Amino acid sequence: MCIRTDTAVILAAGMGTRLNKRGTWYPKGFVRLGGLPMIEEMVILLAEAGIDRIIVVTGHLAHFYDSLGEAYPGLIEIVRNPRYAESG
Repeated sequence: MCIRTDTAVILAAGMGTRLNKRGTWYPKGFVRLGGLPMIEEMVILLAEAGIDRIIVVTGHLAHFYDSLGEAYPGLIEIVRNPRYAESG
């Protein structure tokens, strides 16, 4: 039996401490490994796989993700975790 889902959750609230100084400039999801930031690559791949609702949980530098939500209306829902620094 195959169970299909149409929703994905991306946890993107971390402080990017392994990025050192760069982690204070932009969130880890915005590191570019090709032409697009990693987070946008994930969104595109998930949509191509049939996912039609992506919840992105943000915290550290959350404002970066607001424009991503605006670029993919109806697909991405941004949820902010105000306790990201203490909750891991």
